Amino acid sequence: MQRKCEICQIEHATIITKVSGYDGSEKQIKVRIVRDHNHETGYIRGALCDNCNISLGMYEFRARQKEEGKKVKKLKKKYRDWRVEYQSAIDVYLAKPSSNILYVDYWKINEDNKQGCRGI
Repeated sequence: MQRKCEICQIEHATIITKVSGYDGSEKQIKVRIVRDHNHETGYIRGALCDNCNISLGMYEFRARQKEEGKKVKKLKKKYRDWRVEYQSAIDVYLAKPSSNILYVDYWKINEDNKQGCRGI
């Protein structure tokens, strides 16, 4: 598996400082690269950092809700900013073909691995 996020290009295990929105405190976190999959087909698409994986999931979930005619709340600023900052990388990532490995099959194949399908 790749050791770099395909959208933001951050490397696995990079230490970043995150600021809490509640009290302004800072904490150090280690970036994890996870396997992203298409929720409609079930196939693995690629490797993303946790932040890009969650942000992309929020974006796609909201798009599906809009298609179904459901009322959608305004997206939080951090997700809107992410979308704007990485627009071209997101478009390239979503345009590439998925792998031929189903996410569930990958999970079953690697169930002995203590990190499951999330870690490297």
